[in-house]
Amino acid sequence: MDITAMFGRAVAEFDARVRQIGDHQWQAATPDEDWSVRDLVNHVAGEDLWAPPLLAGSTIAEVGDRFEGDVLGSEPKAAWTAASAAAVRAVQADGAMDRIVHLSFGDFPGSEYTLQLFADHLIHAWDGPAQPGISNPTAPARRRQGAVNMRIPPLSPGS
Repeated sequence: MDITAMFGRAVAEFDARVRQIGDHQWQAATPDEDWSVRDLVNHVAGEDLWAPPLLAGSTIAEVGDRFEGDVLGSEPKAAWTAASAAAVRAVQADGAMDRIVHLSFGDFPGSEYTLQLFADHLIHAWDGPAQPGISNPTAPARRRQGAVNMRIPPLSPGS
């Protein structure tokens, strides 16, 4: 399983949706009643911002709260593009899949952390910016079934 390629494809799928968001759609609802389109993109961009320091060996405490709150600013598409590109580069870096990542619930190989990121992008590519005028070519039920059928190894501390 090429986790790096899987992650890159999931980022590209989410990116394809983000690029279609019109200025008037950022505050629109998503299937998650607590999140607007902007909230959802902010969540995924925030996750991507964590990837470079965590895959480089930083701890949660060392990263601190720098990615709390609104990470999209006044140019949400540009902020998303920068965050996702940095995450892809971090995942592709030499040794990233084998390096230990220090998460709030334990230490894991970079490959397992990247699978978590992959799943987040995959899920939000289909439940995210599902607004009129935003193309989402694969039927939601089919994508949901694909996620259920993924064979992602369970995370276990210290593995």
